[in-house]
Amino acid sequence: MNVRFAHLATLLTVLYVAGSQTGFGQTAQILGRITDPSAAVVPEAEITVANVDTGVERKSASNEQGYYVVPLLPPGNYRILVQKGGFRPISRS
Repeated sequence: MNVRFAHLATLLTVLYVAGSQTGFGQTAQILGRITDPSAAVVPEAEITVANVDTGVERKSASNEQGYYVVPLLPPGNYRILVQKGGFRPISRS
């Protein structure tokens, strides 16, 4: 085997592995269901998920069954705020 080819193959392998690590970054999602004290679903509630460390916020809303999802969140500490007209806002870490 040609030494130059072996070096090139090793370099390409290293670059592929380094590039694939960023392609497979870790993410998570927060999901749930919004209900009122009587267990009735709350559609169209505004959900704000804020990264406590960076201040970056993502918004979502509950659907007609009260379910919501906030996908592709980088690892971190988050605070969730749920708001809907006629209801008291609620926040959880």
